[in-house]
Amino acid sequence: MSPLDIQFMVEAIKQEINNKDWEAVRSLQESLMEDFINSLSERKDPVGRKAKLISKIINLEYPRW
Repeated sequence: MSPLDIQFMVEAIKQEINNKDWEAVRSLQESLMEDFINSLSERKDPVGRKAKLISKIINLEYPRW
């Protein structure tokens, strides 16, 4: 999963949040988490990239509105 893929998923989730389509938000979040977990097992990432991705996922799960 490249940083561009992550950014695309994050933007898609933001759009669904704006549309208030909570089922789509949940589905996209689950997909992002699954891809993230798979990418961790496939290759070694620098800790900084992992931390940034986890931070993005947490912020999507618990947005500060």
